[in-house]
Amino acid sequence: MSDEDIENVDKRGGALKTWRGILHVLKPLKRNFIGLIAASAVMSAVDIAYPLLQGRLINDFIEAGTVSGIGWFIALYLSFILFQVVLIWISLKFCMNVELGVSKTLRNAMFDKYQRLSVGWYGDKSVGYLVAKTMSDTERLATMAAWNMFDFVCGGAYIVGIFIPIFIIAWQLGLVMLALIPLSLLAGIYLRRRLLTLNRDVRRANSKISGALNEGIAGAKTAKTLGAEPLLEREFRGLTTDMYRKSNRYNRVQALFASSLMMMGSLGVALVAAIGGSLYLSGNTSLDLGNLAVLLSYCFSIFWPITQIASELTAVAANRANAERVLSVLNEREAVTDRPDVLEKYGDVYNPKPENWERIRGEIEFVGVSFRYPNSETYILKDFNLKIPAGTKLALVGETGAGKTTIVNLICRFYEPEAGQIRIDGVDYRERSLAWLSAHLGYVLQTPHLFSGTVGDNIRYGKPDASQAEIETAACLVSCDKVIAKLEKGYDTETGECGDRLSTGQKQLITLARAVVKNPAIFILDEATSSIDTQTEHALQTAVTAVMRDRTSVVIAHRLSTIKHSDLILYIEDGAVTERGTHAELMFQKGKYYDLYRKLSELESAEQVFDLPDSAFCSWTRARHRWQNRPALLYCIV
Repeated sequence: MSDEDIENVDKRGGALKTWRGILHVLKPLKRNFIGLIAASAVMSAVDIAYPLLQGRLINDFIEAGTVSGIGWFIALYLSFILFQVVLIWISLKFCMNVELGVSKTLRNAMFDKYQRLSVGWYGDKSVGYLVAKTMSDTERLATMAAWNMFDFVCGGAYIVGIFIPIFIIAWQLGLVMLALIPLSLLAGIYLRRRLLTLNRDVRRANSKISGALNEGIAGAKTAKTLGAEPLLEREFRGLTTDMYRKSNRYNRVQALFASSLMMMGSLGVALVAAIGGSLYLSGNTSLDLGNLAVLLSYCFSIFWPITQIASELTAVAANRANAERVLSVLNEREAVTDRPDVLEKYGDVYNPKPENWERIRGEIEFVGVSFRYPNSETYILKDFNLKIPAGTKLALVGETGAGKTTIVNLICRFYEPEAGQIRIDGVDYRERSLAWLSAHLGYVLQTPHLFSGTVGDNIRYGKPDASQAEIETAACLVSCDKVIAKLEKGYDTETGECGDRLSTGQKQLITLARAVVKNPAIFILDEATSSIDTQTEHALQTAVTAVMRDRTSVVIAHRLSTIKHSDLILYIEDGAVTERGTHAELMFQKGKYYDLYRKLSELESAEQVFDLPDSAFCSWTRARHRWQNRPALLYCIV
């Protein structure tokens, strides 16, 4: 959900709905919140008692001119101080517990939501934007929930509490001081929406900076190879300048708010001093010198809690944008979910029930499937039918955008068909759980991704309870064991963030082992050998062939060795199968697959002659085709 969408939700739903949603997530922290509120209220009561003690000191000792009984007074005063110290310790303890608890609870909830959301949701999301939501927004909400709430409760309890003795002592001054509160809060109400709007602008600018920072660090090597550092620096400086200007506008409005409150507070002190002094000099019997000192003390001190409450209300209004951003993730609808009855029988990935899982043979069937991506009006597949017998090695070829990856995404249930069914072993796969399908599915992506940790840990992600022997067997099966043996610590070698300590080829081999260790019934390779050099690819083919034996395999590839040995090859064009058959059958037809295969043969022959890595070879090929004024068909299968 974009920030613009959030603003529209804000206009319709209101603040109450936003904060109710946040409080619902924080329900497990109820005891800490109650403790914080209680400690804050009691501490305010102690603060109210101090001026009353000072009034007794003036009347009973200074005005009376005696020190008789002053020892008990000192003992009582010291007891109040000690009690206040204990209350401060308790209050700070609750504040820190609330702050850490809110931060932990919200971040856990958001990360859990990220894991549950479908793959399609991430399509237009920036990593930096999501990181800013998860870290910065939750941190601000945690600070507000702890320290701003503490100040708000202390200030509110103090203001309510002091009017009890004030009205008892001099109700006229009580009315004067009571009039200060709405006047002071009026400034906060007037500036509230302005501050909220400005805070949203600041948060948007901050998200853009986070995104640019993430891209700049992740793409540092690419930037250096392109010599793009000056361009990236100018763009980043523009973003920080925009953030600086928007933050300045926010700070100016906030400063105007604080100065307005200070002016009204000073005016109130002058009024109370003038009226109270007149009452005392007029001989009002209920207003002695001690009580006048108490009233002046309250008048001086009431400025702080009024300012405090108004500031906290402003903080609540400002942090509402952060709350809306967090809720926009937590309230996001999961596009691909299991029905309650399916979850009851099969469980989910967090609480699986493998004892109820049927064995899978691997037959896959598309029955009248129509599909288009979210927010798109164009159907990628329309009334698509396809049957893949169990144990079949299927290769998908065709031009970019033809629908090959969409077919794979639907098999993996990253998306669900808009119409029709996808059946596994003759049963609609929505009748069984996502956890069941994932447990029987091995998927190797074109771009390998490793998690932080050791090589062994990354292979074990495919099967968390895998033994070391199973890990080593999987690595050996995909010819990864020799690569691992050359690493400094073998299986205990740290891969670094996203596997940045390893080469692309090494990472791809490890991801292959990770897919194999779970012994899947359905195996999918999406350009899985495109990041591996030719020599390694030849060694890998034998292993991949062994892995695919007796398994249903769906392969998207541009390597001839991967395509031609398939049991069935489908040429996909505009979401439909235009040619199908074995390699020999399609070559005999001399159709589009025939033309494609000849072109790929020429390119792979040139690659072997020049012995170029894939990226350099692709650049050379494109240049050669441009020189010959012929359309480059290098990417006809991607």
